[in-house]
Amino acid sequence: MSIAKDSSELLIVEEVAREMRTTVWAVRSWIRTGKLPALRPGKRLLVRRSDVIKMLTPVVVTRTDSRSQGPAQRARTP
Repeated sequence: MSIAKDSSELLIVEEVAREMRTTVWAVRSWIRTGKLPALRPGKRLLVRRSDVIKMLTPVVVTRTDSRSQGPAQRARTP
């Protein structure tokens, strides 16, 4: 996949779909739901390459409250 070129580059929806090996419909759905930001300077939708990279970057979520502990690790109260 060649997504990591110049991150300021603008791509049309078809280019995003081709580089991500998905459908144009999927890319438009991500844009419509806000998962992938896009610009519309005229009739075409443009997507920043950096936003595509950001969307593909995994996010690690950790819980810090007691609910993240298993039953054996929780403090028991009488």
